[in-house]
Amino acid sequence: RVKRRLGRIGLRVVGGALVLVVVWLVGWQDTVVGRDGDEHRGELLRVGETGAVLRSGDGERTIAIESPAAVRRGLRGAFRNLAAAPGDAALALLCLIASMVLMQVRWLVHARGADLAISWREALRLGWVGMFFNQLLPAGQTGGDLIKAFLFSRHHPERRTMAVVSVFADRGTGLFVLSLVSAIAVLIAPPGTRIDLVRNIALGFFVFCLLFLGLLMTPRLRRPLRIAQFLSKLPLGRLWTEIAHSFDVYGRRPRVVVRGIFVGLVVHAFWLASFWFLAQALGAPLTPLALFVAIPVAMMAGAIPGLPAGWGYGDMAFYFFLPVAGVPPATAVALSFSFRILMMLVSLPGGLLLARTRDLRAV
Repeated sequence: RVKRRLGRIGLRVVGGALVLVVVWLVGWQDTVVGRDGDEHRGELLRVGETGAVLRSGDGERTIAIESPAAVRRGLRGAFRNLAAAPGDAALALLCLIASMVLMQVRWLVHARGADLAISWREALRLGWVGMFFNQLLPAGQTGGDLIKAFLFSRHHPERRTMAVVSVFADRGTGLFVLSLVSAIAVLIAPPGTRIDLVRNIALGFFVFCLLFLGLLMTPRLRRPLRIAQFLSKLPLGRLWTEIAHSFDVYGRRPRVVVRGIFVGLVVHAFWLASFWFLAQALGAPLTPLALFVAIPVAMMAGAIPGLPAGWGYGDMAFYFFLPVAGVPPATAVALSFSFRILMMLVSLPGGLLLARTRDLRAV
């Protein structure tokens, strides 16, 4: 228990350190390197082929440069662009809200597919409460699922295990879609880039998700491997066996899983649309390589448990992968920060719904 606690603390410390590191690497102010090799910092006003106008504490001045490559924007400049484009930022927010609503539709498909009664209103309520906890609990993007599963199981006391399984089957579908998109991304990525470094990891994760879902939903695959005997010997073996049998429901109803995967792909499309509009607001439109390859790969890092909502690991992944796809480092980090801030804003109504949730007050 002590080792697990120390491990969790270590992950949080590393996550927090990574946030500080990416801010330090990118820098807050804009930077211009003159022809004489001197580095100047301040607010970049204009950039030409041979000169750049920089505002600092000494006022405005023109600095001779070798080429526009001598200019590097900092986070301040990127966020300044975001504040000047509220329309694109609003569209990014709307796309993110749409993706969050569709995530609850995906869960509704899994819950009703297992013959668990739940209304649209209740699915949205519990889903938003879960998203609120995703921003608080240091468990990547899955911490809120524990709360949602607990609340939903109280609505079905006669089928508590199935209620919990429906939540994690939905999350498994989401991870499978992310692994699928990431695997396709690394396969179409041009060779010789940093994305090559995670090619085997992304493909391996996809194969793992595929095998894991297959084992859970197909008893015929579990029998030769004697999975049932293995589960029965684990602590709380009876519970694990019951959970495995509950997943068989989806094995007998593959259409439910297929519909969940389809909705998951639509969710991912809205996520990418949100990133697209955010990048427009930041003043650096995304290249197809960044949108369809680098971002899906970087998003996988946000699922690593550590700080809440993927802070730290996800931000470093954006800084590491997006510049090779044509996105300036400051824009890549600002894009990651902005997206997580929008997710926090979208999840705030879950806190208000939580205050009205009798299920928790009754515990």
